[in-house]
Amino acid sequence: MSHPLDNTPSDEQADHPLGNEEPRQRHPFAQDPQKRKPDVPEKPKQMIRLPRRIEKPYATYTLLAINVVIFVIGLVSNSAWEWLVVNGVNIPYYTAHGQIYRLVTSMFLHGNLAHIAFNMLALLYLGRLLESLFGRTRFLLIYFLGGLGGSVLGTLLNEGGLGASGAVFALWGGELIYLYRNRELYGGWARQRMQQSLMLMGLNFAYGIFVNVNAQEGGTLIGNFAHLGGLIGGVLLTFMIGPRIHIPPQTPDVVNGIRIYNAEDTNDQPKGWLSWLALYVLGLVILMVAAGLIITSPI
Repeated sequence: MSHPLDNTPSDEQADHPLGNEEPRQRHPFAQDPQKRKPDVPEKPKQMIRLPRRIEKPYATYTLLAINVVIFVIGLVSNSAWEWLVVNGVNIPYYTAHGQIYRLVTSMFLHGNLAHIAFNMLALLYLGRLLESLFGRTRFLLIYFLGGLGGSVLGTLLNEGGLGASGAVFALWGGELIYLYRNRELYGGWARQRMQQSLMLMGLNFAYGIFVNVNAQEGGTLIGNFAHLGGLIGGVLLTFMIGPRIHIPPQTPDVVNGIRIYNAEDTNDQPKGWLSWLALYVLGLVILMVAAGLIITSPI
């Protein structure tokens, strides 16, 4: 008799109908068990912490509110609108011969609902981003001085008008320079945003040319030169005073396993902007003097 713990099968076990069973055939739809991949350590994640000057873009909201309030005043009072147009629109002859304030007042006037709607949506789209990245001071400098650049070029080329489009195009120019300068830092998002802005600007210029070419005598014209001047002004100003992001050698902060590197802005000292701003303003003054010499008649 075999030991009860002996593993040698007995005769009864040997004769069991399942004892000598051949291996079952696999179902044709059965899948091989997936082999477990060896555990590979994940690449440590990292982030760049950009310098942010503000939390809420109050300057953007304030500019938007001022433009809307002035437009509403013109809607509810015909006499107020007539006064605003007579005294505020950029009329090149009067602007170039003493009424220099029209360069600024014209930036807050809009001819119709579609005009102000486009400009304010663009201001909101651009302002919230640029004010947070550039800081309030640089944002306002680019908005106003870039807008002045648009008004000055329009005056020089004897193209009057009204609207915040020149200032909006200055912001577009500022955005393009900033994103291109930091394209490696922002990656695909920067390329996508630049493509969107270039497409919107291109459509705006194309629409302006189409309207002006097909406008009847005395009809509404679009200030394409003011748009171009604002764009050039925004590009120049951002190149001069815009943020220059740099990531210095450092030991990163580690939060929840993520390495965080602190970026810095190497162009954030106002003293360094003064010479550039003075040069830009001098250029505008020279163009206005030239406009006064060229434009000798109100018509």
